[in-house]
Amino acid sequence: MTQMPKIPEDIRYEIRTFDRGEEILDGFSENENLFIVLEGSADVFYYSEEGDIMHIYRYKRGDIFGELELFGSNALPFPVKAAENLMAAAIPKDQVVAWIRKDLDFSLFLLKKMSEKLIKNTGKRTELRYLSGKERYLKAMDRHCLIGDLATLTKKTALLRDFAALKKSQSDHQRLQRYLSIQKQRFLPCKQ
Repeated sequence: MTQMPKIPEDIRYEIRTFDRGEEILDGFSENENLFIVLEGSADVFYYSEEGDIMHIYRYKRGDIFGELELFGSNALPFPVKAAENLMAAAIPKDQVVAWIRKDLDFSLFLLKKMSEKLIKNTGKRTELRYLSGKERYLKAMDRHCLIGDLATLTKKTALLRDFAALKKSQSDHQRLQRYLSIQKQRFLPCKQ
């Protein structure tokens, strides 16, 4: 396990707390922070246009999220919710860059955490590819049991719950369309 770094005194950050089920990143608004999980856990999801919801990753103590928006070309984050009461350090991008410049150990910590996520998610997707339909179903039920929404799970209720905060206004509809458009772009094959 990678040692969680101590944030230097000259790096500006904010401690944020979230209750279980509370939205941390909504997938519609830009994120300008790197989050380091100090206590608790959080889940990141992907929503398809068809209403499918895919659990991507569970962040635990010492994990990071938000780095894709800071260092990648995707302007909007994937939605992240607190899986249990959560405390995280939110570090603005300029402060993350300053910390990287002065601390090789922090740079290596970030690289290691990003690599761990990539390896774990690639392994999960590869494994799913070769499972039978029955095995995939059982694995999905196990996953939903773990994240605590098995009792109320249907595509319709899950989607309604996750988009309940959206009003039917034109601007929210445009934000939703923008989100879905960006999600499509994330998964298009690379052009060679």
